[in-house]
Amino acid sequence: MTFKEIPLTKIRIGRNIRTEADEELRALRPTGLFLAYDKPEDREPVAEAAKMLWAAGFTKTAHSCRCYVLVGYPGDSTAEAEHRLRETLAMGLFPMAMLYRDGAEVPSAEWRRFIRHWARAYLVACKAMGAS
Repeated sequence: MTFKEIPLTKIRIGRNIRTEADEELRALRPTGLFLAYDKPEDREPVAEAAKMLWAAGFTKTAHSCRCYVLVGYPGDSTAEAEHRLRETLAMGLFPMAMLYRDGAEVPSAEWRRFIRHWARAYLVACKAMGAS
């Protein structure tokens, strides 16, 4: 597998969205793209990036555009995390939950149970198709 590097100033997706890399990005024909939704304030930039990907010709059906969603950080709740994950699905992105780990504590049983349902691609795909 070979990788092509595109300068970050061209494809920085998040708080500093750039559009000038659309053609170059499509020319690479990537099999997958990954975004990150780390904090609630990242929602709008991620939604805008998703719109740009669909406008550039990427499709929602192949689940090739994925989004890591950070969950379980201090002050987070499973309800808020599930809301962010479902928002990500609504944007057309395939969410992948990432459990916050600061190295000091073992995650609670509640978070371990929660992550089981949102970190397995098959279960997330079922949620995307409408099954709970």
